[in-house]
Amino acid sequence: MDTLLLAFEDAFDILLANVPRFFAALLILLLTVVLARWAADWARRVLQRMRVPKNAITPFSAIARIGVLVLGGMVVLQVLGLSQAVLGAIASLGVVGLIVSFALQDITKQFASGILLLLGRPFEIGDYIKVGAHEGSVMELQLRVTVLRTEDGDEVLIPNADVYTSTVVNTSRARARRHSLTLKLPVATNSEQIHARLRAAMAAVPGVATEPIPEITFASIESEVLNLQAFYWVATDTLNPQAVRSAVVVATNKVIAEFAHAPGTCVGSAIADRRQY
Repeated sequence: MDTLLLAFEDAFDILLANVPRFFAALLILLLTVVLARWAADWARRVLQRMRVPKNAITPFSAIARIGVLVLGGMVVLQVLGLSQAVLGAIASLGVVGLIVSFALQDITKQFASGILLLLGRPFEIGDYIKVGAHEGSVMELQLRVTVLRTEDGDEVLIPNADVYTSTVVNTSRARARRHSLTLKLPVATNSEQIHARLRAAMAAVPGVATEPIPEITFASIESEVLNLQAFYWVATDTLNPQAVRSAVVVATNKVIAEFAHAPGTCVGSAIADRRQY
């Protein structure tokens, strides 16, 4: 009984002796939280004045906040005298620590790639890009992944390291994107007149850019059928490029049908090809 009482007394004495240290650690912790918020707000204001892209402001402000929290946490552990104990516990984890280190290595790689993408700015939010087998509009650039929205409405998450090390095709940097069209005409109908009518029909479609102007080139001849290749440009700010492509096909087929009524000729066709970069 006396031994138990002495143990409680010793514990109470230790607690009393460390009360100032506990209060100091609590004060430092509260101050750290306040400073972390201030650092994030300060970083956000500075980046806004520097006209840094909006998608880069949030990650950098988060870095400032996390940095202050980490430093504050280290000071709190030092005040409580637990820094060595924490380091010893981490070292004693062994295999678990190794697994965690590998996981952190991948996270760090993605994080670093995200920072480099933000600094290099190969694309902006809303740009239409192609990365490897994926293409779509950039919806968000997070610290770990780049989020694309495809033309079908699918959401694609690409690791930042893959984006950084891959060839990125940004079609939004130009004022217009080139599209192609395959025209099949009977050889007898081939003339500068129908070429001019086809170019005018494509240029008249809303959404087709006036510069560069549409053009038609010879491709091949197959069994009395002349294959022509038509090229036209669609403005990058067009909301629905698919509708523009469909309208171009309708307009060119209408011109071909008109010439088909001429004596000795037959109808041809226009087929939309995929977008050209």
